[in-house]
Amino acid sequence: MKPLPNFLAFYNALPPEKRRLIDRHTEMVDRKKGEVIFEQGSLADAVYAIEKGVVEVVLQAEGGSSQRSVAYLSSGDIFGEMGVITERPRISTVRICEDVHLRRFSREWFFKLMEAIPSFGIFLASNLAERLYRFTSNHYYMSYSVDFSGNLENFDLLIIFQTLQSSGRTGELILTNASNDLIGRFFFVNGNVEQGRYLHLHGVEAIWQVFVEDKLDGSFAFQAADEPLAVTDDRERIWLQGMDLLMQAASKRDTYQILAPSSKDLGRELSRQSDQFTWNDPETETAATTIWQHIQKRPQTLGTLWRLCNLSVATIIEVTRLMREKNLATLSKESDPTQN
Repeated sequence: MKPLPNFLAFYNALPPEKRRLIDRHTEMVDRKKGEVIFEQGSLADAVYAIEKGVVEVVLQAEGGSSQRSVAYLSSGDIFGEMGVITERPRISTVRICEDVHLRRFSREWFFKLMEAIPSFGIFLASNLAERLYRFTSNHYYMSYSVDFSGNLENFDLLIIFQTLQSSGRTGELILTNASNDLIGRFFFVNGNVEQGRYLHLHGVEAIWQVFVEDKLDGSFAFQAADEPLAVTDDRERIWLQGMDLLMQAASKRDTYQILAPSSKDLGRELSRQSDQFTWNDPETETAATTIWQHIQKRPQTLGTLWRLCNLSVATIIEVTRLMREKNLATLSKESDPTQN
């Protein structure tokens, strides 16, 4: 599934005079976490584009007795246009998950800008058409109760996991790529991640991998369910719980992001430097033993190890560093293009 059209990309591609026209007739607004931008049922008097931050779209039952999240929007997303175009009340409440910087289009200038900049109208039509396509064609998701969904292109997965944890949700988080292929699934029980799979990885290594991905291009959807939607096995069990899991995931992501590009080069070869293997770190011993066994007969690129083992890139890089410090293995300085 392709991402929704992004307003920031559209705006930056406009000629300078068109950008100045938009700047003159829109208002930049800063709002804080926890504030409400508009309420369900209120007058639709403006359209908003997110420059920075995240908002949550919430549907409330009649009478306000219950509510549920249906989407999260982030940088580049635009919202509020349906109510303005149809001249109907807001169909949802939008509240702020983290501080946001918004561009506000008044109702009057929203229509005037569409007249003055025809491509703006085309952009909005593409946005609405893509939403309609997703709503009518995604039969798999429509078969279940989809509590909320969103675009992964500019979205921080940590916020999604924190939201599910803090709300104590039970159900499955599904990740799909830009072609709408399933790439990951994580099952939550009362807010804790109990099972997980991402690409070929399972268990906690699937968590580490998805958090260190440089860019996730696709969509996510959370579906309330009492048990996983697909058959699983014990390999997918995740024993770390709650904040411990998320704190370690965030730490691994931060450590990975500051690595030099050469340190992330999976084309480099790992070779044994010693005949004897000793390891005194229980936390990484299983991973180290697995890697040691795979380089027994011949050197292997880090990319090959990633494909062969149930180990995330973050774990492989960390264990490789420790092996080098212990003089157990050596790592080539550059990729061999014929090997990876």
